[in-house]
Amino acid sequence: MEHKYLIVDRQEVISCCLKYFLVQLAQMPEVVSATSMKRAYEVAFINKSVMTPFVIAFMDLQLPNYEEKNLINGEDLALLFRSKHPKTKIVFVLSEYTNEDLFRINKKIKPEGIIDKEDIREESLLGHLELIASGGKYMSPTIEEKLKRYTDYIPLLKSIDLQIIRLIHQGITTKNIPKYLHITLSTVHKRKHRIKHILEIDQGNDEDILRVCREKGVL
Repeated sequence: MEHKYLIVDRQEVISCCLKYFLVQLAQMPEVVSATSMKRAYEVAFINKSVMTPFVIAFMDLQLPNYEEKNLINGEDLALLFRSKHPKTKIVFVLSEYTNEDLFRINKKIKPEGIIDKEDIREESLLGHLELIASGGKYMSPTIEEKLKRYTDYIPLLKSIDLQIIRLIHQGITTKNIPKYLHITLSTVHKRKHRIKHILEIDQGNDEDILRVCREKGVL
């Protein structure tokens, strides 16, 4: 039985770390590394020598895009794998991401694994990879906690509320938010009042909204 694995990550140290564990996981594994989605696309979907699918495809969310194939980030690459190689298990290994990113990829892609790079521990990772390879699923402690905190509040906040929070996070002032969302300034004020109520902010400004969003896992 062939054991092929794909690692798509900009950080060489992460690739080396994963390779170390994969060598212990399977006898004579074939590990292919790529630092961009273009390279990943070539080896996974163009290279005719790839006769069997990868057992696991590891990928980050923030990857150099491949505009020719409309691949903007790791999420797009994962969706392509789901379509072209449905037997390949998807594992995200993340460093730069928001809780909203986690919620979205977990719901939309349903990866077999999501690991925060800070949670990679030599004494436990091998066991988690064995679980994934055998058909199980794994989320590292940091990911589980962030998803739990996010899902505690996400049902209470409407889509428009989250869009306003994202714009505030980007530094957009209240008076300019209507330009981005095509709503009135009065509506913005009403939604911000609702956001503060949900987040239990009695008195505060935009910085307080962002601070509490971070504390409660909304950001």
